[in-house]
Amino acid sequence: DLKAFERRLTEYIHCLQPATGRWRSKFLNVSLK
Repeated sequence: DLKAFERRLTEYIHCLQPATGRWRSKFLNVSLK
Protein backbone atom coordinates (compact mmCIF):
# COMPACT_ATOMS: atom_id res chain seq x y z
CA ASP A 1 0.00 0.00 0.00
CA LEU A 2 1.55 3.27 -1.16
CA LYS A 3 -0.20 5.44 1.45
CA ALA A 4 1.11 3.32 4.32
CA PHE A 5 4.60 3.48 2.81
CA GLU A 6 4.38 7.28 2.49
CA ARG A 7 3.21 7.61 6.08
CA ARG A 8 6.04 5.38 7.31
CA LEU A 9 8.54 7.35 5.25
CA THR A 10 7.38 10.71 6.63
CA GLU A 11 7.49 9.31 10.18
CA TYR A 12 11.02 8.06 9.52
CA ILE A 13 12.07 11.49 8.23
CA HIS A 14 10.49 13.22 11.23
CA CYS A 15 12.43 10.88 13.51
CA LEU A 16 15.66 11.58 11.62
CA GLN A 17 15.38 15.38 11.53
CA PRO A 18 16.30 16.02 15.21
CA ALA A 19 19.26 13.65 14.91
CA THR A 20 20.57 15.40 11.79
CA GLY A 21 20.05 18.76 13.52
CA ARG A 22 22.18 17.63 16.47
CA TRP A 23 24.81 16.25 14.10
CA ARG A 24 24.86 19.48 12.10
CA SER A 25 25.29 21.64 15.21
CA LYS A 26 28.04 19.32 16.46
CA PHE A 27 29.76 19.54 13.09
CA LEU A 28 29.49 23.35 13.12
CA ASN A 29 30.95 23.52 16.63
CA VAL A 30 33.92 21.41 15.55
CA SER A 31 34.51 23.39 12.36
CA LEU A 32 34.28 26.76 14.14
CA LYS A 33 36.90 25.91 16.77
